[in-house]
Amino acid sequence: MLAARSGFLGEGGYRETLAQEAGAMTAHAGRTWRPLGDTATAASVLYGARPDGSAWRRSVDYYPEGSLLWLEADVLIRQQSKGSRSLDDFIRAFFGGSSGPPSVRPYQLDDVLKALDAVAPNDWRSFFAERVERVRAAPPLAGIEKAGWSYDFAPEPGPIAKGGAVASGLTNLSASLGLMLSKENVILDVVPGSPADRAGVPASSKLLGVNGRALTKERLEQALVASARGVPVELLLLDADIFLTAKLDYQGGPRYPALKRDPSRPDLLEAIAAPRVPPAADPVKAAAPATAGP
Repeated sequence: MLAARSGFLGEGGYRETLAQEAGAMTAHAGRTWRPLGDTATAASVLYGARPDGSAWRRSVDYYPEGSLLWLEADVLIRQQSKGSRSLDDFIRAFFGGSSGPPSVRPYQLDDVLKALDAVAPNDWRSFFAERVERVRAAPPLAGIEKAGWSYDFAPEPGPIAKGGAVASGLTNLSASLGLMLSKENVILDVVPGSPADRAGVPASSKLLGVNGRALTKERLEQALVASARGVPVELLLLDADIFLTAKLDYQGGPRYPALKRDPSRPDLLEAIAAPRVPPAADPVKAAAPATAGP
């Protein structure tokens, strides 16, 4: 959000970030037994936990899911006030304070609820209790939906996901095959209930080949494309010192989290992510010498 409003990310980048967070929270099957609030309580343990099993365990989900939750609150305030107020009004009232030296101001949940209620009267206690304290099998996507979009999939990752994959070396196929590969092609985790999980692909094993050929990223991508034509995806794995072959029942083709516009609703994400500063000057143009006129 800060990157978008600072003019660095853009509305499209903000939407892609929301889609990635929605996809990650959907893949975390641990939400069927662990409430969101517990991911904050157990953060000291979750930060150092191994990657395998994180989908069943959940990670520090209060960060990414918190952005979805507060988006929903923002949209609710905007709709209830008919666009005259937003989450910005709550932030100014709650965090604004007065000019002067820094000071420590402890606060409790009741203080947050009171400030929210002053901006937009609502049963905020129940709102947060339902989304933070109780087990919810599905992530809070109402903010995305009420803002005029829906969680969907695209055949290619967005530019932010592509850049992140280059920087980290990770291959995220959670939305298709249901697995995440490290730079060394080790399967970091398997999404419960996914094609990889149903085929018995073990986390921490190493992917060596796909469809009878040695593994390359290009061949893995080609296998995903061919799956849409009914061609099975067959993986060769090394689990410790045991070779395994897993045949995945998957025909969905490449799938990456994305948001799809719902024309029946107004687009609130455009207003929410709009830059609060003028666009940055093009450094190439700024450095170019001026040309003389005719």
